[in-house]
Amino acid sequence: MSKVKLLSLPKKLDLGKRRLIKLLDELDELLEERAALREIEEQLRTSEEHYRQVAESQEEFETTLNDDEANSVMDEWAKFRQTFRQSKAKAQTLIDELRAVDVVPGSKRSAEAYRNVRLPGCARSKRREALSDGPPIWWWKQGPLGLIEALTTKTLCDDIFQPRISARGWPHLRDLGLADEEEEDLTVHVVISVDYFFRMLGSTIVRAGDDVPVAVETCLRWVICGPQTTSQLPTPTVPSDKSADTECYQLPRKFWEHEAIGISSEEEQSLSGLEREEFERNISFNGVRYTVRLLWKRNGSTLPNNYSVAQKRLSLVQWKLKRDRKRWREYAAVIQSYLDNGWAEEAPDARPLGRTWYLPHHAVYQKGSSGEVKCRVVFDGSARFRDISLNDLLDAGPKLQADLLGILIRFRRYRICLQADIQKMYLQVALHKADRDVCRFLWSEPGENEPPKTYRLTRVCFGLTCSPNLAMQTIRWHAENHQVECSGALRDLLPNMYVDDLVVSCDSVADARRIAKEAPELLRKGGFHLAKWASNSPAVVDEIPAKDLGPRDGSRLWKTLGIFWQRQCDLLTFHTPERVAEFPDTKRGVLKALASVFDPLGCLAPYTVKAKIIIQLLWQCGVAWDDPLPPETKAQWRPWKEELPDISRIVMEAPLVQVPLTTITRLQLHGFAYASGKAYGTVVYLRLTHSDGRVETRLVAAKSRVKISEGFITRSVRSLILVEPAESS
Repeated sequence: MSKVKLLSLPKKLDLGKRRLIKLLDELDELLEERAALREIEEQLRTSEEHYRQVAESQEEFETTLNDDEANSVMDEWAKFRQTFRQSKAKAQTLIDELRAVDVVPGSKRSAEAYRNVRLPGCARSKRREALSDGPPIWWWKQGPLGLIEALTTKTLCDDIFQPRISARGWPHLRDLGLADEEEEDLTVHVVISVDYFFRMLGSTIVRAGDDVPVAVETCLRWVICGPQTTSQLPTPTVPSDKSADTECYQLPRKFWEHEAIGISSEEEQSLSGLEREEFERNISFNGVRYTVRLLWKRNGSTLPNNYSVAQKRLSLVQWKLKRDRKRWREYAAVIQSYLDNGWAEEAPDARPLGRTWYLPHHAVYQKGSSGEVKCRVVFDGSARFRDISLNDLLDAGPKLQADLLGILIRFRRYRICLQADIQKMYLQVALHKADRDVCRFLWSEPGENEPPKTYRLTRVCFGLTCSPNLAMQTIRWHAENHQVECSGALRDLLPNMYVDDLVVSCDSVADARRIAKEAPELLRKGGFHLAKWASNSPAVVDEIPAKDLGPRDGSRLWKTLGIFWQRQCDLLTFHTPERVAEFPDTKRGVLKALASVFDPLGCLAPYTVKAKIIIQLLWQCGVAWDDPLPPETKAQWRPWKEELPDISRIVMEAPLVQVPLTTITRLQLHGFAYASGKAYGTVVYLRLTHSDGRVETRLVAAKSRVKISEGFITRSVRSLILVEPAESS
C-alpha cells in the first residue's frame, strides 16, 4: 500500500487540493503562452480528472463532520470549486478559439466563417439564386482554400444523440485530437452535402479491427465512424430531421385546427373502464386537496440523469436575467412563491434509479387583463437528453375538453352571462411523492457563486403532457362525488368549462346568482378557488368579495383567444392582430395574416374566405413561400390586408335571447348553405317570435371553405359538399 493511502482523510484532501492548484497554475501558464491546442486540452483533461478525485474526497470528509463544521468546510469548498470553474471556462474559451482557427491554419477568414456557422441566420428561400446570400464557409485540406456557398436557417435539426465514445478507451484513438468528444447531446450547426463532403476528407484512416471505431482524418480534425461497442445488443436508430420551412407547416396546421372548430369529427372522449379504474385507484383526498399520480405509459423506459442539461439551461436563464434586473426580481419572486406556497420543496439526497429527472424552466411574459405584464415560470417536460424526454414516457390521456364552439353558443344562449376561472388550477392538485423526483428542478439566484439548489415540485405543473388530463379528471371526480350537495351548480359546471374557465348563461338573475354561490362552494371543498368573476348584470356579482372579481373595464373571454366580451354594452368583438403592416406580400405573409384572425363563430366568414381563396390560388400557381405575389393576386391581397385592422370595429350582441324566455312564443333555427366554383359555406340563424308578435333573428354561427378539388364542381357535388358544415352547425 502506498504512503498516500495511509494518510488521514484531512491530510489526503489537503494534499489533493494542493496538487490541483498546481495543475491549474500550469494550465494558466499554457493559456498565457497560447500553447498548442492538444497540449492545452491534455492539461485540462488531467485537471478535470484530478478535480473529480478531490471532490470525492471532499464529500467523504464532509460526512465525518457535525453540522457547524460541515457548513464551514462546504463554504470553503465552494470558493475552491469556483476557482476551478473559472480556470476551466477560461481554458475552454481559448480551446474554442483555437479550434476555429484550426479549420484553416493561419486564416483569419476561417475564424470568421466559423462564427457564421455557429450562429446561423434567418431562414431563406431555397431558390438557387438565393444561395449566395448565405454566409461563406471556407475549408482547407491542401492547396488553395475551398469555398462553399451556404444557406442559413434558425435551426437545422434537433440535438443529435451523442454515442458515449471516449478516445481514452481506445489506444489507437488517444493521440489523434477528435473534432468532438463531448458527453452531452450535440447541436448540429452545419449540414454538408455529399458533393462537398468528400472534398473535406483527408487521406488517412486509422483502423484497429473490424468491430471497433475507425478514425477518419478531415480538415475539421479527426472524426469517429463505425461501431461503438462489440456488444450484441440492438443498436438504437435515432432519426433527426428539420425543414427550413417548418413554420410553413405549422401555420397551415394552426389555421386548419381553428377552421375545424365545431365541424371536426374529433369529439370529447370518455374514460375507458381501465383508465377510470386506474385513476380511481391512484387519486386520494386528505380533506384539503386531491393527490394524483402521473399517467405513465405502460412498459415505459427508464430516465437517465439529465442534471447537466438542466444546469446548462439554468445558466442560460441566469445569463438573460442579468441583463434585466426587473425581470430577474420577477423570476426570483415566482420561484420563491412556489416554495412559500408549498408547490415545491427541497429535494432529498436520495435519487430513485431510473425515476429521477430535472425539468429545465424558463419565463413566459403575458400581458394581463389590466395591461400589466406578468411573469410565469414554465417547466419544460419536452426537454430531451440522450434522445428521451419526460413527456415521452407520459400518456396525455383521452380528450376531456368540451367543444369550444358548443361552449361559445351556450354562453350566448340566454340574456344573463357569467364567467370566472379556477385560480392556478394545476397547482391546486398535489403530486404523489412517488412521482415528485421526476419533477426536480435547479435554482440559484443569478450572480451567486454557490452551486444551484435542487428542488422538486409537489403539485401538478404546466408543461407535462398529462397535466391537463389530470386536472380535468380531478375536477370531474370531485364534482361527481358532490352532485347531491350542489346538483344545480354541477349541471352547469362541467359542460361549460374550457380548461380553467367557467362560462355560462342563465335566463334570470336568480339562476346566475345560484351558480355564483354554489359553484365556488363545490370547488372549494376540493381545494380549488374560483376568481375573476364577471357578468353583464352587476346584480349577479354584487355579493362576491371584491378580491374575487375580475377587472371592471372588461377583458378577454379567454386569456389566450381573440374574442373580447365588452360587458358594459354586452357586445362581442374581435382583436386586431399586432403589427399588421409587417405581414409581407408573400404566401407566407398571407397565411400568417389569415391564421392571426381567430373567429370560431364564423362571423367574419365573408371576409376571411377571400384570403382562403388567395392562398389556394397561390398553391395552384406553385408560388414559393417567400416569392413575391403575382400582380393579379397582389391586387386582391392588398385591399384585404388594409381592411384587417378594421375587424375590431365589428361587434355583435352577446346574448342570442335578450329577454326572458317567458316572453318568447317560438324559437326556430334556420340554416342556409351555398356553393360556388370558388368556395362553399353555411350559416345558421336563430329566429325568435315574441309574445307581442315581433320577430327577430340572430346570427348563431357560420362556416366557409374553399372548393375541395381542381376543375369544375357540378351542382350535385356542391350539394354534397354542403352537408357536413350545415349539419354540424
